[in-house]
Amino acid sequence: MHFRYFSKAAAPFFGLLSLLFVCGCSGVSHTPPTPLRVAVADSLRPAMLEIAQAYADKQPFVRVDVISGNALSLTRQMLQKVPADMTILDSSTLMDELAAKDIIVAKSRTTLLVNGLVCFAKTDSPFQDFASFEKDAKAMLAVGDLKETVVGQYTAQCMERLKMDATFKDRLIPVKSSDAVASAVLNGTAAAGIAYQSTAASSRGVRIITNFPMNSYGMITYDAAVLRAAPYYGQAWEFLSFLRGEQAAEIFRRHGLTSPLKTHSF
Repeated sequence: MHFRYFSKAAAPFFGLLSLLFVCGCSGVSHTPPTPLRVAVADSLRPAMLEIAQAYADKQPFVRVDVISGNALSLTRQMLQKVPADMTILDSSTLMDELAAKDIIVAKSRTTLLVNGLVCFAKTDSPFQDFASFEKDAKAMLAVGDLKETVVGQYTAQCMERLKMDATFKDRLIPVKSSDAVASAVLNGTAAAGIAYQSTAASSRGVRIITNFPMNSYGMITYDAAVLRAAPYYGQAWEFLSFLRGEQAAEIFRRHGLTSPLKTHSF
């Protein structure tokens, strides 16, 4: 039997080699993923959480942190330069404001998605269409706050153009988001609600009773852009490319969101 002999002088070398090996393995296995912060309009949250998981499967060294909220509030925070890497808002006007203040990278801005405005009721509601609901003077209507939410601003424009203001003047229940409209309908606070098509698609227990014509509120688009001061600038661009791909598009479609007829290229 033969034994390989190492001198005492060689021992420190192999000790160091072992230490480097252990440290190297530890560094690889415990390196935390890059936290990519994406600020999105609250109506995008269900779809974005699913997309974040899909992206983690593709890019395990990047963790997409979805920060959702009222687009008006998010815009104010970004104007104050609260740290984020990317934003997706349901208002081109708000994105214009961010562009004017050089908060976003202009060439990264792309019109990513289109939504619609609908009226929905509970699945077992007696109202089969919007006309029957409109005739019931006691039936309350949940809407996004007409001044403090983007979905509410679209709703106000729709009601004005379709001359519904007088009919629903005393029947409105204003809430803080599109999702809150669905909650008000599901818990019985309101008999029906006007909100985004994506909200109806993501909410179990509701059915759409009318799709409002786009010319009554204008096209509802979601613009995405990389922030100028993004802590993880390069990763933000890579994620933006993923959002424009077919895998993300399929997830968005399941949530009632579609690609726009035209997109900005970059």
